[in-house]
Amino acid sequence: MIIADLLYSATKAFLNADIENPQRNAEILLSYLLDCSIGEIYLSKEIELDIEKFKCSIQQKIEGEPWAYIFNSVQFRNLELKIKKGVFIPRPETELLVEEAERIVLRWLGHTKHAVDFPSEEIMAQVSIGNFSIADTRNWCSPSPKHRLRRATGQALLVPVYPVGKPKVYPTGLGLRNGFLATQSTSLPNNFSLLDIGTGCGNIAISLAKNFPFISVLATDISKTALKIAKLNALRYNLKNISFLYSDLFKNIPRQKFNIIVSNPPYIPSGDLKTLPEEVQREPRSALEGGEKGISFLSKIIKNVPHFLKKGGYLILEIGISQDNLIKKIIVQSKLELIKIVKDYQKIPRIAILRKNRE
Repeated sequence: MIIADLLYSATKAFLNADIENPQRNAEILLSYLLDCSIGEIYLSKEIELDIEKFKCSIQQKIEGEPWAYIFNSVQFRNLELKIKKGVFIPRPETELLVEEAERIVLRWLGHTKHAVDFPSEEIMAQVSIGNFSIADTRNWCSPSPKHRLRRATGQALLVPVYPVGKPKVYPTGLGLRNGFLATQSTSLPNNFSLLDIGTGCGNIAISLAKNFPFISVLATDISKTALKIAKLNALRYNLKNISFLYSDLFKNIPRQKFNIIVSNPPYIPSGDLKTLPEEVQREPRSALEGGEKGISFLSKIIKNVPHFLKKGGYLILEIGISQDNLIKKIIVQSKLELIKIVKDYQKIPRIAILRKNRE
């Protein structure tokens, strides 16, 4: 089969069905079926392809099915995760939540109140630093893509040097190994734990458990279907530091206290559900609907989370449009302090970071 003919056929079908970005969707389909990047599609003139699967996938897309459900697969950061109908599909904005959680873990383990910035979206050549090495740092978030590494003495093992501004210092005992933070055992706090409420396919919990294999992660969900998928995804990456629990918010969670609690709860106002794109409406309503103003679950989490957070512990939440001001009113009545609100790629307030400063 000629690749140009397949691209034309899929693009024409999507165009006739008023599918947005028809050529891009045709490229996505072929890249998945051929197991290659979109750029690699154009390197071959003729390919072998399951034509029935090709036609079936086109029809499913035309009928409004999301690609994630058609492929039973979704990309989240550097993870390839299994997914199926009935399980919420992770969004790119949620990667910001994971990045903020990573920064907090690094600060906590480094026993420093200052932010720690890592080179972002680049793969550095392996650099030995004492007994540690840096391999893959593509997901660490530094505002500057330009960086260099140098050995340091005294209080730091490694100092990243940026073109502008004062460099951040990594405390002694910290380093990166195989893409995650590596520390001397004496640097670790006892029983460092993280709770993910409403884990879905496990994207948040698995990302953090994989990057920080020395912390204990508990992931919960009210959907047994989601928990089954999340467990399969954790097994795929052979994670030993993550466990799963069926729970409606905090209902079945043991009365232990966590260092960090994260959640991307349902936050779409009930009245807005019918206005969502057809593909989004194919996702489970229970993972989308957040009550009249969209803050029903956010409110319950903020009010109950102090019972499950250690003093100095953090709560990191994903929120909806214009919900930052709504949750501020709830936070005032809690034992939490709002540290900051992080905006997403469209400059919309998206991630709320709170800290428990008192018992």
